Amino acid sequence: SVIDDIPAYIEHIGMYAFCGCRALVQISIPAHVISIGDSSFDGCGSLESITLPSNTKSIGVGAFIDCTKLTHIDLEAALNSIGIAAFASCINLETPSIYNTKIEVVQSNSFWGCDQFQTVEFPSTLKKIENVAFMLCENLNTLIFNSDQLIIEDGAFANCENVRKLIFTKG
Repeated sequence: SVIDDIPAYIEHIGMYAFCGCRALVQISIPAHVISIGDSSFDGCGSLESITLPSNTKSIGVGAFIDCTKLTHIDLEAALNSIGIAAFASCINLETPSIYNTKIEVVQSNSFWGCDQFQTVEFPSTLKKIENVAFMLCENLNTLIFNSDQLIIEDGAFANCENVRKLIFTKG
């Protein structure tokens, strides 16, 4: 199914709003939405792509967990928070434009098991990558870091056995 009639005045997609909507293939998020709530699209196994409005600031905990058919999501400059396990088990998700965001922390399990990731470039605002943030991203091969002070916790890239290139543009 397709949802394209969410009222334009909506600013928040609430916690569990579309959780378990297995038939949801596409959704149009209104331009004024600034936050995607915890588990809001959890288990939407047929969701293929989503475009977030340019002023979206946060994506909640487990917001897109187990969206196994999700292949594309645009992350915009206003985004400053991606919750724990936000995209965990999105096995077909191509690498989102993390570089375009203002995130400071990639939280635990944020991109766990995102098998399609090959190159990830991080923004200059990034200060920390938490444990198992990218665990089991088995095709990940290149990491580009643009921050001058960065903490990478133990296991942040656990079982990412194909990482061959690390590029540090500062420091």
